[in-house]
Amino acid sequence: MAFVCTWAWDAFINGKVYYCTDGGSLDFLFGVGDWVHNAESVAQVAPRAMSEPDEIKTGWSISGLWCLWGGFVVVSVVISAVFAWMPWRAGSANKPAAGQRRSSVSARFDCDRPGVPERER
Repeated sequence: MAFVCTWAWDAFINGKVYYCTDGGSLDFLFGVGDWVHNAESVAQVAPRAMSEPDEIKTGWSISGLWCLWGGFVVVSVVISAVFAWMPWRAGSANKPAAGQRRSSVSARFDCDRPGVPERER
């Protein structure tokens, strides 16, 4: 998810919501909180020379960028947790019911499948 968030930040935020004259790519990971310095509010963000001040789009602030970055992190953690939880959830469906015991052979080769007659196993 870090790769997706970094790509999305560089594609949709960096250079569109703010522009740092001494910044670069990978601001999501390596430039956290150091997005703009003494920024001036502009209607449209455009690249500038290093001698000019940084830009931030009108209506945005440093705290707004922090909230957006935090949102990226929260969504990334939630999606990662869901994908990590899915195999555990799928694995619990294959566990025997309470009181039922599976031998190591049947567990390994999935021999005691419910609903399948004994002669077809």
